[in-house]
Amino acid sequence: HMRRLADRTADTVYLTLRAGDEAVCLAREEGAFPIKTLTLKVGDRRPLGVGAGPLAMMLPLDDEETARLLDAAATAAPAFGLDSVTIREMLATSRRCGFALNDGQMMPDMGAVGLPICTSDGQPIAALSVAAITTRMDPARRANIVAWVGEEIRRIEAELAPILGPMAAGARRAILSEGG
Repeated sequence: HMRRLADRTADTVYLTLRAGDEAVCLAREEGAFPIKTLTLKVGDRRPLGVGAGPLAMMLPLDDEETARLLDAAATAAPAFGLDSVTIREMLATSRRCGFALNDGQMMPDMGAVGLPICTSDGQPIAALSVAAITTRMDPARRANIVAWVGEEIRRIEAELAPILGPMAAGARRAILSEGG
């Protein structure tokens, strides 16, 4: 799925997994475009809300969980060049757009979009995101990338449905609790 997105966009694709209040980068696929946006290495951790993938995992959450996660991210945000106000604004914009949008807030001249990968009951457990230089993230191209990411996520969710369904509730709780 990631390779197909990297080939289709020529940009960098990230897979992040929710681990408690954080997101862990599980994989990165680089596209063919010569200017890379390599903002995460496999194993890097970020608070939910910091970056397109971690922000995408907040999109389907209820207000109470969102407020708790935003409070948790506020103390760590400065280490990533953000503040709590910016994270809240990014989340509000992302919810209006229907996808996570990092439009140069974390790093000038770099943009990213992301969507959550959810369990059958709508709980976000991971995210796919695509990062590129901002000149490659104009609104029309960004809309195409979001559509392509959405296609791959639908495929992933369908393939994982047997393990993301009701019988996996205990595993889901482990992922969503501290440390995962």
